[in-house]
Amino acid sequence: MWSWPAAAPRLGLVRIGGPPQRSAQRAHTWPRYRAANNALYVVVLGRLRYDPRTKAYAARRTTDGLSKPEIIRCLKRYVVREIYNALQAINPPKTSTDAA
Repeated sequence: MWSWPAAAPRLGLVRIGGPPQRSAQRAHTWPRYRAANNALYVVVLGRLRYDPRTKAYAARRTTDGLSKPEIIRCLKRYVVREIYNALQAINPPKTSTDAA
């Protein structure tokens, strides 16, 4: 299983350095990860609509000056982190002493 930091760029959740440009940001969203990115987007939209904690977070970040796409990108990162941690709890990584 890949690590959470390695997953973020593949899913298009990390801004590429330099000035914000849509074409540069899309450069890391490879076609094979498009379905995963779409699933994250649907989850985040559902949370924005129904989850009070997410609504409060979005309101707070809006007052901080973030745009809606930036807020959605941050929320997608949070969802990936939650999923990764849940998967790690179910199936912890094997260490060298475990492989015997």
